[in-house]
Amino acid sequence: MTGFLHFAEKRVQHTGVSWDAYLSLMGEDEHDGRFAYDDGVLEIMTVGPEHGFIKKLLGRLLEHYTFVRGRDIRGAGNFTMLRPDLKKGIEADECYYIQSGDQLQNPREIKLPRDPPPDLAIEVDITNPTLDKLRIYAAIGVGELWVYKNDHVEVMTRKDDTSYERVAASVALPAFPMDAFETALEQQEKGWSDNQILRAFEESLDQ
Repeated sequence: MTGFLHFAEKRVQHTGVSWDAYLSLMGEDEHDGRFAYDDGVLEIMTVGPEHGFIKKLLGRLLEHYTFVRGRDIRGAGNFTMLRPDLKKGIEADECYYIQSGDQLQNPREIKLPRDPPPDLAIEVDITNPTLDKLRIYAAIGVGELWVYKNDHVEVMTRKDDTSYERVAASVALPAFPMDAFETALEQQEKGWSDNQILRAFEESLDQ
């Protein structure tokens, strides 16, 4: 996309980071960026405005669709999914409980693996990750990813505990029109507000 600045997003990888050190870094009040951790390897990513605009738009489209279609969901935002037993942790851009929300003991205190992982997560990649984030998501058990890259959103469903496979349609939300993302991103590039985009999106659902 040409309407945003790219320089603000940076990724730095550190190796030999213990689990305790990772938790300590996340607990710092002044820490900046999003963390992904895979058994001693830590990626820290600072998020720029392009990233924020895109991830918020994708999330709002999903949420508006479920509202219009009467689907009950629980939006969990970008909470840090931690699996101490696997030494893996990651923060999605947005994540949602769609099928398994009623299995949460307390939505405000999600603890994996006692509670189920989110059914769907959104991951926005403006720059190339230094870690294999799909492997982290798969190990944690997130069933579906919507991955934005190069002005396109791909749907990935969990194949096993190490990988995902690309599919044409969402499993969590089978009737969601995935091509609506590209239309919405083009409208955002043209300067449309989020609510203008959502109104046009809602109108398209009835056509």
